[in-house]
Amino acid sequence: MGRTASTAAKVLGNLIAQGRRDRGMTLNQLAEAIGVSPRTVYSIERGEPTVSLGTYFESASVLGIPLFSADKSELTQLLRDGRDRLALLPDRVRAKEIQFDANF
Repeated sequence: MGRTASTAAKVLGNLIAQGRRDRGMTLNQLAEAIGVSPRTVYSIERGEPTVSLGTYFESASVLGIPLFSADKSELTQLLRDGRDRLALLPDRVRAKEIQFDANF
């Protein structure tokens, strides 16, 4: 995992830890709510990259932590807009041939 992705996982883990504590939830309670072990919640809160992204997102959702600075209706609109834009782009992208100058 690259440095930026690792930092992002740690930031999200911190937000989840704060959200859980703000709501007075134990590790066990959050684990039960999202269907994982307390050890997995501990790993999420530490920002460990071994936990699936979906589990991070589920934790954030249960705790009411907005993702992408958007509420649920905004996320739905972002998804719709993204799908509309993808529909306008080609399905496949071909690698462009790189021309090398043999006279260097």
